Amino acid sequence: MHHANRRKIEAATVDSLFSVAGSYGDRLTFLTPPKPVNGGFSGATVLKANCHGGDFAIRGWPEGTDLRRVRGLRRLLAHVAAGGVPVAVPLPNKRGETVTWHANRWWQVEPWLPGCADFHDVPTDAKLDAALATLAAFHAATSTFRALPDDAEWFGGPMFGAAPSVRDRSQLLAQLADRGAAMIRKNISPIDHSGFAQLARHVMLAFDRLAITISGELRHGESLTVPLIPVLRDVWHDHILFTQESVTGLIDPSAYRRDTVAADLSRLLGSFVGDNHEGWRRGMEAYERHRSLTDAERTLMPILDRSGVLLSAMTWLRRHYLFDIACDTPAVVARLRAIVERLDKMS
Repeated sequence: MHHANRRKIEAATVDSLFSVAGSYGDRLTFLTPPKPVNGGFSGATVLKANCHGGDFAIRGWPEGTDLRRVRGLRRLLAHVAAGGVPVAVPLPNKRGETVTWHANRWWQVEPWLPGCADFHDVPTDAKLDAALATLAAFHAATSTFRALPDDAEWFGGPMFGAAPSVRDRSQLLAQLADRGAAMIRKNISPIDHSGFAQLARHVMLAFDRLAITISGELRHGESLTVPLIPVLRDVWHDHILFTQESVTGLIDPSAYRRDTVAADLSRLLGSFVGDNHEGWRRGMEAYERHRSLTDAERTLMPILDRSGVLLSAMTWLRRHYLFDIACDTPAVVARLRAIVERLDKMS
């Protein structure tokens, strides 16, 4: 991105921040300049604001985001929070509205949740148990949520059927096998200052080795009928905040959607404990102390874990080599290296 364009985006963001803050009155008077939060690739803008009323997250949804989904998500978060789950519920402004329109996107203000994503720094059984208990509580709450007609497309349920995540992964794997993988391989550069290209070549070898097997596993997964409720979908290490050994925050709700709880369980356990079988066993026991699973959900978990590892790696490569999104940063290289370590153990 050219520096001139970056300056325009930053100026527009600053303008939006003051416009949004103004709609909340004195409690959102900034004590220090808001700081951007390292985000993913959803297109959202998130900043931390230290204000008279405390610390807040100011979230700008990507342009084109459906307002019905944003409002439905707010209802879902409020329902979950009422059950004692630590999620951030968007706050109403002076007009009683929870979103503000500015600079072609919707903005909202949320409480800044306390804690640190430090499981890998200080991994304990108590923290693993707490994370899985919190996830079970989240699922117990969303299973009783009743969507409105306007947001049922994303958050309707409970119902039964094939898991959307399995279907989506099966389709993506087929697209990669058809043309995508060949295009990625063609675009991998011999120039590699960050180590990303070397990891990319490693991933492509793993793709050639695993794609057919995992495609078959996903086809089996599509035949399974499971309960479908609103789940987090992007629940991984950096989205679980701890204060000591208690979970004090489930953050980033942008991926919430109706799906199988097995998608959340496989994502979280794979992120926390990788291939540690004892960690998986303990995590499953911690979850099922609060919420039982069906046989089909248990069957889906390794299918979703294995496909998730492979397709997570391929997603970084697609972004970088097919969509020209720079992913050769130290943070992404570190994440990709961790994924490659798991791919090397898969057969």
